[in-house]
Amino acid sequence: MNEIHFTHPTGPEMTRWVDAFVLAAAFLPPPPAGTEILDFGTVKCKDFPVSSKETIGYTLAWLDGYYRDEELFGK
Repeated sequence: MNEIHFTHPTGPEMTRWVDAFVLAAAFLPPPPAGTEILDFGTVKCKDFPVSSKETIGYTLAWLDGYYRDEELFGK
């Protein structure tokens, strides 16, 4: 039976792999700073308009996607 042997890159070949990995990693987006959990059961209507502009935007985008999915697939 034939055996397959894998070799590990060394020297200049390894340097090219490391360089490629570092270059690819440089173009990845940074991880999110943190997530905010918004429990709609605890949010009062009067609190929503005074939330940050970013929170309002994300919430409206999420609601739009949630209900659009419902319209398309009839949940």
